[in-house]
Amino acid sequence: MESLISMICGTNIYIIALVSLLWFLLGVLLGNRMPRRQGFVRQSHGRQGGADRNEGRDGKRQPSQYELYVGNLPYEMDDDGLKKMIDPCGSVLSARIITNRISGASKGYGFVKMAGAEDVKTAIESLNNKEIEGRRVSVSEARTRPRGRRG
Repeated sequence: MESLISMICGTNIYIIALVSLLWFLLGVLLGNRMPRRQGFVRQSHGRQGGADRNEGRDGKRQPSQYELYVGNLPYEMDDDGLKKMIDPCGSVLSARIITNRISGASKGYGFVKMAGAEDVKTAIESLNNKEIEGRRVSVSEARTRPRGRRG
């Protein structure tokens, strides 16, 4: 009788281990396709707030920050060079060139945060389609991407 009980208990451990392993493999194989709980909110890159980085909790644009997209930049340009390029147009809060995560090389575009709407308008009017170091730069107001899963 004791051997029968120990055999049953031992079998249950193997069954539990096998089910756990299968559950793990299923999760690995399905990856991001598994449904997520609705209550969980993922914060990425330390950002908080609404769907737009320039929006407050009520969904309205914050008057203190306006963002520009600057495209087709020379690949040698860095954050300071971008800031110096935009500085004559108005008050620049920050400027950043987007780089490749692995190599650190510039992707040829960046974003500039400015203090006011007039500064943004002035920058767009004076720099859009201007040739800088042999490249015709594109300047426009930054559009926001919808949050959520990619591709």
